[in-house]
Amino acid sequence: MADQHSDMRREILEIPSAVERLLADGADACRSAVADELAGKGAEVFITSGKSAAARQLAHVRSAHPLADPLSLIVSFYAMVERIATERGINPDTPRHLKKVTQTT
Repeated sequence: MADQHSDMRREILEIPSAVERLLADGADACRSAVADELAGKGAEVFITSGKSAAARQLAHVRSAHPLADPLSLIVSFYAMVERIATERGINPDTPRHLKKVTQTT
C-alpha cells in the first residue's frame, strides 16, 4: 500500500513538468497556425502569441513560469471582451439572458 501511494505521489508531482514541456514544445506554434487559418477564412481572431501573421495580437504580459501564464493571459481576454462590448453599446457587467440572484440566508 505504501508503494502504491509513493507511486501515485511521484506521478502527481511529475504533472507540472509534463505540462510545462507540452507548453514549450510547439503548442504556441500550433495555436498560431490555427489562428492564421481561421483569419484567412475571414474570422476575426485574437491571440496572445506573437507568432501569428494574420490574427490580431492582444496586449498581454507573460508570467515568470509557463504554468502561471494562463492566469496572466486571461486578463488580456477580459480587457478585450470589455472593450468590444463597450464599442457595441453593451454593458459587460449586465449580460443579456443572465440573471444572478444572490440571497444571504
